[in-house]
Amino acid sequence: MIIITLFALKMRLNEYREGHHEAKEGNRLFTEFKGSLSENYILQSMVNQFEVIPRYWTSGNQAEVDFLIQHKNHIIPVEVKSGESIRSRSLTLYQRQFQPPISIRFSLQNLRFDSGLLNIPLFLADQTNRLLENLGNNM
Repeated sequence: MIIITLFALKMRLNEYREGHHEAKEGNRLFTEFKGSLSENYILQSMVNQFEVIPRYWTSGNQAEVDFLIQHKNHIIPVEVKSGESIRSRSLTLYQRQFQPPISIRFSLQNLRFDSGLLNIPLFLADQTNRLLENLGNNM
């Protein structure tokens, strides 16, 4: 299985940009698909850390949570944000409906735990299980 990090992809695009005039197209494609690339990166990371394959949740046409993972006896919703905006109406809707003990958001922001939401920087995705273990009684 090949894992391409966002950093590696961006580096390849920069190399491409230096030598080709089609760089604008490459940058546009990166911008257009960075959400999908980020979600794929997070999924690959979680598959290696958790026994049960992550699922997703949808409420029909209203909302969709990127992943649901099982940690011990808890089902944890996971959202992936690749841009600067970290708002997630879908995660908020899921939290109201199911009241999970913890929710996870992967984003470009720093590591922090606030009001039941664990924000994990994208580059720490491989540490998700360890971070959940360290939270212990907060769940």
